[in-house]
Amino acid sequence: MNLNENIYRLKELMGILREQDEDTQPEEEKDCYPSDYEPGKTYERDDLAKIFSCFAGEDKFPASGVKEWMFPLLPPNEDNPVHHSPRYDPKNMDMGYEKPLTMEEFVEIWKSKCSGLTLKNISITPEDIHQQTLDFIPTKKEAYGGKKRIEFQMKRAMENGVDSLTKDEPFVVELKEGKYKWDEGWNRLIALIELYNQGKIPKIVGKSWVATRID
Repeated sequence: MNLNENIYRLKELMGILREQDEDTQPEEEKDCYPSDYEPGKTYERDDLAKIFSCFAGEDKFPASGVKEWMFPLLPPNEDNPVHHSPRYDPKNMDMGYEKPLTMEEFVEIWKSKCSGLTLKNISITPEDIHQQTLDFIPTKKEAYGGKKRIEFQMKRAMENGVDSLTKDEPFVVELKEGKYKWDEGWNRLIALIELYNQGKIPKIVGKSWVATRID
């Protein structure tokens, strides 16, 4: 129960509610945490995305998109050779900020940055890509297994069509300053840029979750 609820309940009990108080009766706080939650319990990306979406609003931040945007599969590394889900305690998430956050706090940060998340079909050229993304591509190419995965995606696009790269797994981008800033789908993006630069495809196209920045 928050402070406004406490004040309202006290006035109600003391019989001193005014008409304007009736109009400002506080809504009950959302409890979006799993019923089996206990301190220290961690959850994977499907559950984390549902909690985020519950607090943020499914209409603007659908869980299916939030899962790919905020809780993407972690890439293979020397210790773990396969993609794997992140795991967090939703009331104590270490997301790289100054201190661990609750999911509610994490949601409020991102609601102040983005107005919503929408599934769209994008058709762009490298000129439409944000400079931050272009600057980070060399680092992605040098990542563990990066070159091999990029070559695989280039071959896949040529054999099955460019649309096949995002048919079941959309890109995730942020529309910032009128440009597309990449969050997820880096190897596929780089593969398409390479094919575009080679003159093999006219556009970089695909399904994408697009978060519209407001900050």
